[in-house]
Amino acid sequence: MKKTSTYARKKAVQQRQDEHETLLALIMQDLRGLQIDAGIHTWTGNDGAKMVNLAGRLCYITAFAARRAGFDAEDLNVRIVRGMAGALADMAADLDNVERYRPAIQSGLAAIDRLIPQCDELDIVLGLRELDTILAVKDLGTADVREAMGLEV
Repeated sequence: MKKTSTYARKKAVQQRQDEHETLLALIMQDLRGLQIDAGIHTWTGNDGAKMVNLAGRLCYITAFAARRAGFDAEDLNVRIVRGMAGALADMAADLDNVERYRPAIQSGLAAIDRLIPQCDELDIVLGLRELDTILAVKDLGTADVREAMGLEV
């Protein structure tokens, strides 16, 4: 084993911390981009499938992170997100009727915008990872969002 100086060890630790901070900043930037895309499609778009995809991803990530941040299922914003999940499930079965579900999704996105800043960034990253795991084997559903919120499925 090669000996290293205290300075070299400190420098290596600082470099790893900088790399982690850079990666975290990129992940949070991607999340913000997802929020913007979902908002644009929800407010002005007519592509129901795209709306369900983008808003559903945000819904799961927020539900996961909010639970870990200590929000319970009866918190007003969490209940709004739960309602959004139901509206997204209904919309997924009726993609041609976007206007019917638009207000519920807009309200859910506003609740997400209020919840995300109160969640720890690590919990958001864990939520993203969990979402990727779910999407690798199946489609995301309301049951997955309810489970992320800590509710019985």
